[in-house]
Amino acid sequence: MLTARPSRAGPLVLGLGATLLGDASVVSEDVPSGPPVAEDETVRGESVTTTAAGPPANCRRVDQGKSGKTVEKCDKTEIDTTVTQTTIVTTTTTPMETVTTTTQPRETVITTVTPFTPTTTTTQQRETVVTTTQQTEDVTTTTQTTERTVTTSQPTTITSTTTTTVFSFSRPGNALVPVGTPTVTTATRPGPAIVTQEQIPGEPIVTTSRAAGQPIVTEERTPADPVVTVSEGEAFTETTTDTVPAEPVVTVERSPTDSTVTVTEAPGPPEVETRTRTTGSCVRNPGKGDRDNAC
Repeated sequence: MLTARPSRAGPLVLGLGATLLGDASVVSEDVPSGPPVAEDETVRGESVTTTAAGPPANCRRVDQGKSGKTVEKCDKTEIDTTVTQTTIVTTTTTPMETVTTTTQPRETVITTVTPFTPTTTTTQQRETVVTTTQQTEDVTTTTQTTERTVTTSQPTTITSTTTTTVFSFSRPGNALVPVGTPTVTTATRPGPAIVTQEQIPGEPIVTTSRAAGQPIVTEERTPADPVVTVSEGEAFTETTTDTVPAEPVVTVERSPTDSTVTVTEAPGPPEVETRTRTTGSCVRNPGKGDRDNAC
């Protein structure tokens, strides 16, 4: 197998520095240059006036002519209420500036010179063979069955029973009738023996003979470490060039521009003005003659 591997010296990397790449991009944007300033102004709108009777005022005791009586005389009043609607006008001024960002892209060219050495690797596979021989023997077993005869002799006894009855002739009639009780006598004597023969299995006769058998041969193969031979050829170099992006050059310029003014309106609290005025006089707790002028 022929391969090329880098030399022990390692690759040589040459960087030529960053160079400009293409046209620069320019982006202008108006951004606030400070915090906004808000001013509120209250603008008065339409006014509506309502009039209502007010309470008696400046009450005092005075004489009622010739009668000599006194009455409580007061000033009649009316209350004018004027309600004026208001609007809150908020003017927000935000200072602005124009930010111009110029971005110049750049790139870096990297040249890598790598020395290589051709290498030829020869691998000789090997294996380990283990041969096992197992000796054997042939065993021949011969079994001869046997039997034996069992003769059994059973003795016997002959028993003879004799019954003796006496008869006589009766009178009249001259008939033969038994007289008394019959007499029974028993006699025994040996009888002929009963002989039986039975065939039963006997102990077998077992003989064993041994002879050398064919041996059992087994082989087991396992991989062994291969023999590896490495030879090197003439060295050479390989040059590669990579272009990678570099950090762009970014410049930022700021210049003042017109501030942004925002005007918002919102209803404000109404202004209420109350004015009390005197419209005449009246009598409190009047008599019969002053009821038309009662407070």
